[in-house]
Amino acid sequence: MGTTFSKALAQLRAERGIPQRAAAADLGISQALLSHYENGTREPGFAFLARAADYYGVTADFLLGRSATREGLTIQLDELYDAGQERDSRLSGVPSAKLGKRLQVNAVSVLYDLLSRDGDTALITAATGYLGLSLYRLYYLLYRKSGRNMEAYFPLSDAAFAPTTLAGLSLAEARLADLLEDKKRRLPEISGESLKEDYPTLAQSVLTVLHQAAQTAYRMDG
Repeated sequence: MGTTFSKALAQLRAERGIPQRAAAADLGISQALLSHYENGTREPGFAFLARAADYYGVTADFLLGRSATREGLTIQLDELYDAGQERDSRLSGVPSAKLGKRLQVNAVSVLYDLLSRDGDTALITAATGYLGLSLYRLYYLLYRKSGRNMEAYFPLSDAAFAPTTLAGLSLAEARLADLLEDKKRRLPEISGESLKEDYPTLAQSVLTVLHQAAQTAYRMDG
């Protein structure tokens, strides 16, 4: 099953705040055996895999790294349309729209490359969830103005949406921070110099996005 399963198993327990001893008892195994599973030193059988999936409310595919979503939805990478390869033909002629898209797509591309250097599925999943929530909030603002027939995706009232999604963002950020605190994780250096060296064609986009965001934050702070 590999490290993907062990990392997912440990992360799910950490997210719930369940002590290892309690989780082991609930799952019907010893604490020592659960520790081996979470450390990747032993692999469980299918019976335990099914129990763990039910216990944490995820699918076996998610635990095994076969699905990026906890519900087990699968997306075939080679079948997924890549808007980053477009020459902006679908966008309006507004230059700022084309510039904004290219800057953001380039910056996100670098981000995912940095996150994937160590093959850390848990970190990539957490970052994807955080970015997804940010996009969700933006789409909601557009939907509230002129959207229809998507109530299943936007079920909250206007009063509940902001605090609920902000809390979700805070939780997603806390999960990321917790993962990054793990001293075993090896992360690449991030500096202006390293970005320019590793991504000569994309570094300017990253630095521009960071500069624009910093300006926005400082204006809000002032």
